Parts: sequence; C-alpha cells; structure tokens
Amino acid sequence: MIKNSTVILSIGYWFSSYTLGLLLHPYKTVRGLVRSRKLSGLVIVPTVIWIISWAVGMVGLRFGWVLLWVLGLVATARFVNILVFVWWWLTVFFALWQVVVGYLFIRFKITLR
Repeated sequence: MIKNSTVILSIGYWFSSYTLGLLLHPYKTVRGLVRSRKLSGLVIVPTVIWIISWAVGMVGLRFGWVLLWVLGLVATARFVNILVFVWWWLTVFFALWQVVVGYLFIRFKITLR
C-alpha cells in the first residue's frame, strides 16, 4: 500500500520537473508532451501560474496592510512602484513564455499527425 504523502510528493515532483523542462528547454519538453498525448494539458502551465499569482496578488493587495501594520511599516510610493514594476515584468514574462510554448505545441501537433 502506497502512503498518501508518497503519492503527493511524486505528483509534485512530476509536475515541477515538467514545468522546469518547459522553462529551460521548451522544444524538447513540448515535443515529449505532444508525443505522449495524455500530458498535453501541461502546455497551459504558464497561464495557470499567472492566474495563481494574480489571485495571490489580489489577496495581498486586500490584506497586505495588516502585515505592514503589524511590522510597523508604511507603504511608500517607491515600494508600490517596485511592486508594480515586478508585476508587469512577470506578466510580460509569462505571456512570452506561453507564446513560445503554444507555438511549439501547435507546430508539433501539426507535424506529428
């Protein structure tokens, strides 16, 4: 009998290895995803990560003042501008990553028919 924690760790390792593969060598990883057919849903990982980071950002914007209040800090204009810059940089990064992965997916899907 397999323990629950072993299954969770195995799925986490599997997901993170494919995600890292999509980031570091997307050509090879997308080719493998298209060939396996069952795992082709992992092509939308950049979009899913962006949606999760957006949701966390919205919660952080709503309740972040509590953390600042507890720490005795004040949100200065410079701090807010840095957060805005990081947010837009990550948004552009995830969009470009999704474009590359999506292009490769379509290309391999057409080629490997």
